[in-house]
Amino acid sequence: MVEIASITALIQKSRTVIKYLKDVQDAPKERNELMRELRHMEIHLSTVKIITSLSTAGDPWLMILQQLNDPFKELSGLLAGIEKDLKVTSLWWKRVAPRLQWSFAEERAQEDLRKVEDIGSLVMDVVGQHEALAFSLNVQQKLCDLEGKVDAIRDVAMSRQRDKRAEVAAWLSPLDYSSIQRGKLKQHVAGTGQWFLEAPQFTSWLDGTAKSSTLWCPGDPGTGKTVLASVVVAHLCERTEFSKEYIPVLRVFGDYQTSDAKTVPDIIRSLLKQLIYTQNELSSSLESMHTRSLKGAMDLSLGELMEDLSLHLEGYPYVYIIFDAFDEFVDNQKELVSALKSFGNRVRLLVTSRNKPAIQRLFQEDEELPIRADDGDIRKLVMSRLRDNDRLRIFVRDCDALRQNILAMVVEKAQGMFLLADAHLSLLAHSEDRGDLIEKLHKLPEAIASTYAHLLERAEHQSETEKTLAYKIFGLVAFSQRPLTILELQYALAVQVGTKKLNRHKILDFDLISSACVGLVVVDGEEYVRFAHPTFREYILSQQAGKFAGIHEHITRLCLTYMSFDVFRSPNVLLSDISAKYPFLKYASNHWAVHARKCARGSVEEEILTFLEIRTQIALSFEQPPDSEPEIPRTLAWFAAHHGLVHVMQILLDRGVDPQHENTLCVAAHAGQISVVKLLLSRDDVDMNQANKVTCLRHYQNGIEVKDAHPTFCTPLVAAASNGHERTVKMLLKSQRMESLNFLPPDGPTALSAAVLGDHVGVVKLLLRQPGIDTSIRILDETPLMLAKRMGRDDIVKMFLERGDGDEWSVVYLGSRISNMSRSNLHIAEYRP
Repeated sequence: MVEIASITALIQKSRTVIKYLKDVQDAPKERNELMRELRHMEIHLSTVKIITSLSTAGDPWLMILQQLNDPFKELSGLLAGIEKDLKVTSLWWKRVAPRLQWSFAEERAQEDLRKVEDIGSLVMDVVGQHEALAFSLNVQQKLCDLEGKVDAIRDVAMSRQRDKRAEVAAWLSPLDYSSIQRGKLKQHVAGTGQWFLEAPQFTSWLDGTAKSSTLWCPGDPGTGKTVLASVVVAHLCERTEFSKEYIPVLRVFGDYQTSDAKTVPDIIRSLLKQLIYTQNELSSSLESMHTRSLKGAMDLSLGELMEDLSLHLEGYPYVYIIFDAFDEFVDNQKELVSALKSFGNRVRLLVTSRNKPAIQRLFQEDEELPIRADDGDIRKLVMSRLRDNDRLRIFVRDCDALRQNILAMVVEKAQGMFLLADAHLSLLAHSEDRGDLIEKLHKLPEAIASTYAHLLERAEHQSETEKTLAYKIFGLVAFSQRPLTILELQYALAVQVGTKKLNRHKILDFDLISSACVGLVVVDGEEYVRFAHPTFREYILSQQAGKFAGIHEHITRLCLTYMSFDVFRSPNVLLSDISAKYPFLKYASNHWAVHARKCARGSVEEEILTFLEIRTQIALSFEQPPDSEPEIPRTLAWFAAHHGLVHVMQILLDRGVDPQHENTLCVAAHAGQISVVKLLLSRDDVDMNQANKVTCLRHYQNGIEVKDAHPTFCTPLVAAASNGHERTVKMLLKSQRMESLNFLPPDGPTALSAAVLGDHVGVVKLLLRQPGIDTSIRILDETPLMLAKRMGRDDIVKMFLERGDGDEWSVVYLGSRISNMSRSNLHIAEYRP
């Protein structure tokens, strides 16, 4: 007899089987189809349960419900069989493979799928019969109530799905290129850039008839590449909105001051984040990876990210990717281009960059469309500024001859650069009167550097107070390690070096800040402070030895003073709670050491030591989340090694600090601080082969690689390899004292296995070149070669097999896995010696 309890049991069994199916590794399409049908079944069963719960004794529905007695028994047995077959009973396999294996024959899978579909149809038929019983008003009311409940269930499910997508998106990447693109689009002058959209190279790339699916658009600084890229994005979005099938438009905007997109995985993560917002459902593999990350699993490898991006691309014939300022991307540019091109015609890639030989070589086989500022476009820019700028509009009012002279002279001197034209107009806008404007018009500089020098002179002609303020602002905006928000800049300017608390009366209104900077500093759409002319920052950086000498010393002192405020010393104060009241705290705590590394020797070392000696616990709280595991005590030497403060380290060594006892070499190697590593390797009292306790990024816990784990023993080489610090690994390997090449920690990997786990291809290559490297050492019954194959690092597998590594068992093992791994196109025979 069918009762609510039996329906509930079936729902629970369905959820259990779905949970097991989610964890299946490298499954064929039958798995996905079965999961889809079981999700539908769960919805059907929930509907039946709701109807039954609303029914009263004598309700005809209860009689009809008994038609499902036999089908429900069959479904219960079917689910139990699937669950039994999917369960992992081997402890060894749980250790070696963190995900389940698909073990169903195709015939069995098809039969199970057919049964689930048939039972689902029966359930829906019975539900349909219930609807036919709505003869009375009372029953009709119940149906209305039921429909409302079902709608509510659907709404809740959709809401949860949206929340889940947002959660996964935030985990994938903090970057929001859409808002950046919208901000850049606001700078676009109507009517400009049309020549680009009508160019044959662009139109053939757009419709897929070009010789290559990649279009490279080089251009000099100031030619409007970024604004043009934002225009292209808007054009593509408008075009696809009205097309028969939706085509996603993905975007990347490079920025040398943004620290969240510096590696190839960072870029792939951002693209994947954008793509999941175009789809109704997340892939099961992405959901699984997100769940594992919440349990402490290590970061996704490039291979895993590429595989999942490929899965999400399958729903579209192709996608557009607009990559602006590619030259600002500082990681492996060749690897990034290879990754983006690996999708073939499924990705239509447009790249803007400066015209550099190294980048030109990457795109030499692709279509090229140089970006230039068309004179007609510059003329439109000038007319727009003369109309919209209050001072310029007054100067040319009722004086068309002056308007035409400005137009002609600025276009002529711009030399095909929007940036130079805009800078010239800024100079003219700050004229005292028409006579002054005419004089400046005939002396407009022809080089961008000269123009910037003139712009800087405007700041110098102010009062001494305003001039000093302007240079402080220019220094902070130009030399900060990331863009500062308005609040961060305001609070940084309010700091008085050496004080113990913040004087809030020193916080300046942004209008005063903008006025002191004579219009050279603006706020973008995300509340970040930037220069009005993008390459003005480059000019400021070039002046470091002159006008901005000592800027890093100044910023370091600001950060140290800020972190030393008495308010942060209270044991009852949580930094996470108080940081909103002290906006500059996050920047100061994250970047003080970066500025300190750039300071001249003998400038701030004693101030740093004083800060660390008095505020070690405060500094520790900045470094360590409040809910993190107990750490190794962090000493002055630890901070110096971890942050690469080589001059501070030298002072500590001169004062008698024991580098071996303080574990400094391992800490520095783990952080990739090569200057400190070099200093320590030069000393005889440092044993580079001794295993020391350090919290390595790659660590094992219950057979799974995790991050932020308890401290473990490892050598400096293992510590550096685990984090992919290629230069540090190279320096360690060159040492004549190297004797720990194959060291195996008691609870972690060798240097080679650590590099494989982290997908650090360059480090793996370095280690495999070393005479005496042992590639047969196993961790959890797997050699580095097996690890590479199981984790989908096919490029690393190729390196192993090309050098002849791997015994016959390894080849058989790998071969058996290749047949079931959709991610791999690797054929072992091609790489056997």
